[in-house]
Amino acid sequence: LVLNYSLLLTALGRWVIVETACIAAPLGGLVSAAPLIFTHANGARVVGHMLSKLCPWVRLICLGIGLLGATAPLTAREDQGARVFLIDGAHSEIVVLLFKRGVFSAFAHDHVLVSRNARGRVILSKEGIAASKVRITVPLASFEVDELDDRARENLRGKLAPGDREEIRATMLGPGQLDMRRFPNIEVTTAWVEGNLPHLTVYMKIRIKGTVRNVAVPVRVEISGNTLTADGEVELLQSEFGIEPFSAYLGTVGVEDLVRLRFHIQAREQQP
Repeated sequence: LVLNYSLLLTALGRWVIVETACIAAPLGGLVSAAPLIFTHANGARVVGHMLSKLCPWVRLICLGIGLLGATAPLTAREDQGARVFLIDGAHSEIVVLLFKRGVFSAFAHDHVLVSRNARGRVILSKEGIAASKVRITVPLASFEVDELDDRARENLRGKLAPGDREEIRATMLGPGQLDMRRFPNIEVTTAWVEGNLPHLTVYMKIRIKGTVRNVAVPVRVEISGNTLTADGEVELLQSEFGIEPFSAYLGTVGVEDLVRLRFHIQAREQQP
């Protein structure tokens, strides 16, 4: 009898999860579903709460199932059966371009920030491209600012002395801008992917300074043997991430709100 009730509660717990998720999912961000929806443990607790009134020993069964459910994953690991590529930071590059503005902008400079230390992975799902995932972390400390070679490659006019570059870097990474001490990383994950190789649209969740924004990014992805490369470019607004664009001298010189982010990612397949 006890075994039968356990099976009943487990089945009902899963039913609560599935049915409630089916109702909530189409509503997207318009409805905030209760926290008790999406885990097996919570589903079992809901059913347990309803059925525990039948008799005392049912309450004990429900509690046991809830505890078991808390440690049992609802789905298999995301990389099971998938091809997993680890990002090679030394051969990858994140480039950020900022553009001058203001009445006295002729006396100012455009700027380029480059990181060659991205970390993360690309997971090509066996279910297809749409189910694939990307996770990238870029430490703000890894950004170099206005290096001569980088400026020449981006066709930026003017040269900055080493002391000026360090001052600009300190300002950009300081509390008034990216606030590196409190928010040391830029983090990127995927929401979903559309298209067919090599031309994809990757819907990314980009976290900068603790703020997350959803951005659609055209990406060219190529796979050759055990190497994956991805190239793309997107424009972002600093203000959307809670960053006030730099300005000085009563706004007569500063940088635009809009920044251009370009990336080249190279990743190598992780061997099982």
